[in-house]
Amino acid sequence: MNCTPFVIQHAILNGKWGALLYQKGYQSNGTGCRAERSSGEKLNLTEDFMKINDIETPRLLLRGFTKEDALWAYSIWNDPEMGQYLTDEAKEEIDDEYLKMLEGLGEDEECCYLIPVFKDSLERVGTCSFMVSDDKKVYDIGYCVHKNFWRQGYATEIAQGMIDYARSQGAEKVTIYVNQENAASNRVAQKCGGKIVSETTSEKKGTDIIMKDYKYEIVL
Repeated sequence: MNCTPFVIQHAILNGKWGALLYQKGYQSNGTGCRAERSSGEKLNLTEDFMKINDIETPRLLLRGFTKEDALWAYSIWNDPEMGQYLTDEAKEEIDDEYLKMLEGLGEDEECCYLIPVFKDSLERVGTCSFMVSDDKKVYDIGYCVHKNFWRQGYATEIAQGMIDYARSQGAEKVTIYVNQENAASNRVAQKCGGKIVSETTSEKKGTDIIMKDYKYEIVL
């Protein structure tokens, strides 16, 4: 959905699959969906893309985000270790307004938020999301795996599942933004066929920390 080592980071996009979800006026949104890139390129997700069937991978199902997933997402995005490479500062306390915002992510009109779960037990593994360009040719993806499941290949599996879905929808390219210091996530992007095409910087919200990301592209 740092999820060190497994968050594929989106500089402006990735606010904190935790701390700040996409709202009008925010550049960051969380799992990864970028509302506007530094270049000014807009990404939008129409309602037709919001309600999708589960994405199946060898071990997981990537299902739609529900109200009941809000506290799970909060527990990941606002954990100092898992949120190290996310661009929004962790919230120490959850208030009613923030919780309500989290609970409504499944109905977000800009970004498709998903929850990866095990096929057999339906236990949650992390969070992930994608956003689609206006012409539907580019998918921007992001995800975060809970630290209980690090180093088991789930990050690559989740990313590849969204890439395969984008391909099935006729997309031509997938983009992934990864913090330059997040070695494991860089390896995941590379395993999925990503090539670095540019670098971006952003300030971690609420701090003076400058976040430096690589932009990866995967041509489908």
